[in-house]
Amino acid sequence: MKQKLVNFSFLFVVFLLLLSCKDSASEIILSTITPQLSVSNITATTAEYGATITDDKGKTVTVRGICWSRNINPTIKDSVKVSGSGIGFFSIQMKNLIPNTSYYVRAFATNSTGTSYGGAVNFVTLSLTGTVKDIDGNVYNYITIGSQAWMVENLKTTKYNNGDLIGTTSSFYTDLSYAVNPKYQWSYNGDENNVATYGRLYTWYTVTDSRSIAPTGWHVASDAEWASLQNYLIVNGYNYDKTTSENKIAKSLCTTTLWNTSYNVGAPGNDLTKNNASGFSMVAGGYRGVDGSYYILKSGTDIWTTTESSTYYGCARGCGWQDFNLGANNLNKNYGFSVRCVRD
Repeated sequence: MKQKLVNFSFLFVVFLLLLSCKDSASEIILSTITPQLSVSNITATTAEYGATITDDKGKTVTVRGICWSRNINPTIKDSVKVSGSGIGFFSIQMKNLIPNTSYYVRAFATNSTGTSYGGAVNFVTLSLTGTVKDIDGNVYNYITIGSQAWMVENLKTTKYNNGDLIGTTSSFYTDLSYAVNPKYQWSYNGDENNVATYGRLYTWYTVTDSRSIAPTGWHVASDAEWASLQNYLIVNGYNYDKTTSENKIAKSLCTTTLWNTSYNVGAPGNDLTKNNASGFSMVAGGYRGVDGSYYILKSGTDIWTTTESSTYYGCARGCGWQDFNLGANNLNKNYGFSVRCVRD
């Protein structure tokens, strides 16, 4: 029988081709990405996410960033924001998101051989408006202004968030001039009918108690958070004269009713129909003095912040019926002032 001759030259060529294909495939080296496990600083329209490029496999990362969409596996064909090149940590803010919407985001890195992705992470943007309930069952509306969600009513709770009662004085008019660290709440002038409209008045020591008087997921605003609100309103044209410098935002913060009349153009008490452009709905709830007297209902308000200015004084924000600006004052911690909360 005649044997078939093996064409060794042919086999050698095939071997070389296979080896060439293997070497070519091994060149497709992608970067190693360690993504963050969660999205941070989520608001109604923004959020932050990032990753660490831990290894570029000898192939320099030329572009790195994040991509996001409402689909489960976003790619660089979807919404993209880049953050330089090379290995290391980066974090990026996503903007112009839709409120109350579910998104997926993941990091990517591109080198000369392709693009690699980290695992996708899901997050949901916050609502622009909504309601929140305190431990007493009081329901508050809130509104998003810039990146902050604020209650649009003053706090009314008679309990700390762990269920403990917030005390009140035996008389609504007890003098607290020399009281040490008093922790109390009152209705204005001792009249519970005022609470629905104006909320309650609290000492600074109550506001800053570790048991918290804010609903879960919320906190009493700091002076820095009030400053952020103020700056946002100014630069976005909420001054009464539409300028974008100086502090003339009182009208945009205050309600369209229950303020005493003023002849000062641009003040909350002048032409109330033009008040409250921001939706913040600040009421002229007055305050309780350290002497036990109650003052300036319908003429103005001071609102505690959690910020301390000195041993005996805390920082407060407020408006008066004849003033143009959002005021900032350092006042005795034993005063009874209103409280506004902002979302964590």
